[in-house]
Amino acid sequence: LPEEATARRQVLNRFTQTAESYGFQPVETPAYERVELFLARSGSEIKSSLLTFHCDHEEFALRPELTAPVCRLLAAGQLDDLPKPYKLYYTGSCFRYVRPGSGRLREFTQAGLELLGEAGPHADAEIIAAASRFLRSAGLADASLKIGSVGIFRALLSGKLDPEDK
Repeated sequence: LPEEATARRQVLNRFTQTAESYGFQPVETPAYERVELFLARSGSEIKSSLLTFHCDHEEFALRPELTAPVCRLLAAGQLDDLPKPYKLYYTGSCFRYVRPGSGRLREFTQAGLELLGEAGPHADAEIIAAASRFLRSAGLADASLKIGSVGIFRALLSGKLDPEDK
């Protein structure tokens, strides 16, 4: 409805302004990709939450998140002409097959930042600072950030399990 659409656009505009103030550039990815892309990123357990379809003997999925398609751009060399590190931001609709309710929707909007080609505390701090600034600009000054990393778990499980079990 108009009131909700206006509020959503205002929040996304604040996100865009914040991202660009940190030097991030916009990127847009297709609404659907080959299923294998999402399985490679998230593992086979995501399969049950994908909205899939077949076309020309290939299986596709509506994107359940936006990080994997951005990684595909990097892996395919489509970012090679941009200066490094790659500082990208995105917003877009994502889709998951879930039972709607209590904040879980089948279609939702995701916004994110990707800082690719630079590692370390400085890069992490830049992402955290941008996220914090965005939350404040969106009127959520009392919000708290929770930071986690799948890398911690991968390091703990290094070499002891096959990739599927990890």
